Amino acid sequence: MPFVRRAVLSALVAGACWASLPAQEKPAVNPALFSELRWRAIGPHRASRTVAAAGHPLRPFTFYMAQVNGGVWKTTDAGRTWNPIFDDQPTGSIGVIAVAPSNPDVIYVGSGEGLHRPDLSTGNGVYKSADAGKTWTHLGLTDAQQIPSLAVDPRNPDRVFVAALGHPYGPNEERGIFRSTDGGRTFQKVLYKDENTGGNDVDIDPSNPDVVYATMWEERQGPWENAVWAGTGGGISARGGGGDGSLSGVGFALGFGATFGQERRQSYASARKIRTIRRIEIPLARWRWFAMMLRVQIPHSSPR
Repeated sequence: MPFVRRAVLSALVAGACWASLPAQEKPAVNPALFSELRWRAIGPHRASRTVAAAGHPLRPFTFYMAQVNGGVWKTTDAGRTWNPIFDDQPTGSIGVIAVAPSNPDVIYVGSGEGLHRPDLSTGNGVYKSADAGKTWTHLGLTDAQQIPSLAVDPRNPDRVFVAALGHPYGPNEERGIFRSTDGGRTFQKVLYKDENTGGNDVDIDPSNPDVVYATMWEERQGPWENAVWAGTGGGISARGGGGDGSLSGVGFALGFGATFGQERRQSYASARKIRTIRRIEIPLARWRWFAMMLRVQIPHSSPR
């Protein structure tokens, strides 16, 4: 018994001494270990611009990518082979791919490249796959024509936000930020300025998915190849409660574009609970910058 007591006492003393030692820092990774790594093209080798690519951490060898006029492609072996999975659909112009964080089988695709340029291709709305790209369902927003951004709630694959840029060559109503809470069966326009201003980007705060950020862009392509390509009324606004028009926050970011023949700089900002928009004009030779980022607080509950 004395032996057992001495053994226990010795163990306690040793543990106390070990606990008093300073924590050892992990050795820094020597950058030289990566010096021989080189980027290499892994395909698919199909000519065109590419703006869309997505994957999921639970499937580290599976990725999706899409050219702006080449449909959606998928690899399950980290790019060694690629297969087209969108060829049966009536459009091949893709602006964004989003894989639901909570379900890697759920994929949303926004058609229409969303890159404003003299030669571009338009799409016909949003598509969804619930089986990792085997089959697709057309969800709507057909007249949006260009969808450069999608955001899926990390908690709920049925809650998705869509940035619809709209017609590149003229005005239309189906543009702005749309939200679906039923997996795309229905969409509600939760942020809209006018028929000339579209949604350019949308993101969900991963630490608080009820906070959504979005940018709006007023832009028009002319048939004379980019004579004028920046608008003046981008503005900034914020909406809460599912898009009821009440201001609930303020955000600020900078989008910029060239404007030929005009010399002014414009900024737009709105403050919390202030329902007016303040515009500041500063002479700036032949360039116009406009701020268009917004912070939207939208509860997770169903819309009213």
